[in-house]
Amino acid sequence: MTKYSDTISESYVTYTRRSGSMKRKKNRVMRRRKKIREQFIGKFVRGIGSAVSRGVKAVGRGISRVGRSIGSTVGRVGRSIGRGVKSVVSKVSKGVWKALKWIGSMTKKVLKKALGFFGKIWNFLKKIIFGVIRSLWWPFTSFFKFIKWLLSRIVQFALATVLGPLGQLIVRNVFLNGSLDKKWLMYLPIFPFTLIGGWYFLLGAVKKGKGPKTMDLEGIILSVISGIIPWFVSLIFPSHNWLFAIVYPLCLYVFYVFMFYRRDRKRCGKEGFKLGKLLRSANQMTMIAGIIVPLIIMAICCGASGLLGDGNLYVKTKLEHLGLLKFYLFFSTIFGVSGYLITNMQNNSIKYCRPYPVKKAAKGTIMTIASLVLWNMIELIISNINCPEGEC
Repeated sequence: MTKYSDTISESYVTYTRRSGSMKRKKNRVMRRRKKIREQFIGKFVRGIGSAVSRGVKAVGRGISRVGRSIGSTVGRVGRSIGRGVKSVVSKVSKGVWKALKWIGSMTKKVLKKALGFFGKIWNFLKKIIFGVIRSLWWPFTSFFKFIKWLLSRIVQFALATVLGPLGQLIVRNVFLNGSLDKKWLMYLPIFPFTLIGGWYFLLGAVKKGKGPKTMDLEGIILSVISGIIPWFVSLIFPSHNWLFAIVYPLCLYVFYVFMFYRRDRKRCGKEGFKLGKLLRSANQMTMIAGIIVPLIIMAICCGASGLLGDGNLYVKTKLEHLGLLKFYLFFSTIFGVSGYLITNMQNNSIKYCRPYPVKKAAKGTIMTIASLVLWNMIELIISNINCPEGEC
């Protein structure tokens, strides 16, 4: 009994062990199946997801390609439409501009013709109106012209008769444009001989000059300034001193050279500066302003007062009545302006730019300065005789 029960118990134990191992095997099998099933389901689900994602991506790429295609097509269509619109607009604008130009040209032509038509009417009316006015005004204009001509001739006669050569200078430069026609009339300085020159100017027998003006502002100003040169020299060398008679002519001649250099240095243009003509102009002005005109004025003063009796009016006016400064400011200014105008009149009556020998001009310079020094010596002697040492 015991042996049999032991056997049964061992068998049971063995069976129990075997049944437990079978369960464990079954459980492992089940777990494996479950795991396999889960893996299969996961792979299936993942496959479905990747397939879906690939499909979505393919659909997206397709959609993007379609979009790009649509965009490029729309762009091409838009550009073609833009080009078409631009060409249409340019053609329209060109057509409008041509139309406006045509309208403008036609308007201009119409206005020109209208203005020409009205201009012809106005010219016709103007001729009639001004013709009537001129015919009515002619006696008055002729009368005014006659009065103007008569007054001009009377003024010329009065200046030439009363002032002599100085009046002729004024008449020739103001009324006759620096004419030197019949210049021998200027050598009749004393009344009643001046009536001859006045009569010539009254009758209009002296022709009007041709060429540039003889009176330029700078030259006239410098001519006036030249009148105070002897006064400046007298501040260093008294007028009754013999050195005055030498220094004054030299200073005056240098100043005249400067004047005509300023005036005529560019006169001949490309032919260049004419030294010979410059020296000749200075020589001529020095002779006129320094000797001839003072000699004429002295002759007039001597004729008016006489060398005897009341004394030399020229010297007394110079040293006593006016004083040296006022005398030179008045008379020497007249001398300078007269010499400047006569020299310019002479230069305008010749072909200035023709060659002139410099040696000949230099000889003239020596003779001119020597003559001026001699004249001042004579004037100094006369002054010292009538007013010793400048005291009258």
